[in-house]
Amino acid sequence: MPQFDQQEITLSTGVTLNVATAGPCDGQPIIFLHGFPEPHRTWRHQIAALSDRYFCIAPDQRGFGKSEKLEGVESYQPQNMIADVMALADALEIDDFTLAGHDWGGAIA
Repeated sequence: MPQFDQQEITLSTGVTLNVATAGPCDGQPIIFLHGFPEPHRTWRHQIAALSDRYFCIAPDQRGFGKSEKLEGVESYQPQNMIADVMALADALEIDDFTLAGHDWGGAIA
């Protein structure tokens, strides 16, 4: 299994996400979006297979895992979740990336 680095990142959307990363920082980035009601750990096997050459980024999306839990259903509208992904890419200074999504994460991707 890859060794994940985990950090909390406060996004420009105002949400703080727990983000796991693995692989070379100069590798092509892949952002992995988990499904409902899972955390980033869902992707551990895929990240193990890819982190030797890709920069793998797996956030706990808002409301899941160790990320911030917000009040109100409106906080979880798809446009807010999509904005988080874009803000995460900005926070990590990533201009070009691949998205991988499963279940709810697939809808957001």
